[in-house]
Amino acid sequence: MSNTGDERELWRIGRFSCVMVSCCAGAELQIRESPERVSGDVPETKDGADQVRPSARGRIIQAASRLGLTASAAREQADAAASQSDRIILRELYPTKSDLYERAGDLRSSYQGRP
Repeated sequence: MSNTGDERELWRIGRFSCVMVSCCAGAELQIRESPERVSGDVPETKDGADQVRPSARGRIIQAASRLGLTASAAREQADAAASQSDRIILRELYPTKSDLYERAGDLRSSYQGRP
């Protein structure tokens, strides 16, 4: 995960997901809410680099890249798709990923009891 603007979904609980967006000066934590949970969703994921799966935006970027779109065009497509489906309800910036992972764990605990 060395590229600027990389996204990783850290966990998903119901319609809420926690996403880390890497940037050159640190990382951004986002809590996103999907309009509704889609059947076939993967169960909630765990924190940790070896157990992280790309977010929906990341998967769109990967697929668009495989189709030959430039990185910027792939990101534009992903942003357009995400803006129609997920709503960012929390956005926080962190100077280090370790700080972000700690906060993500705290947020996960608070979201586990939500419907």
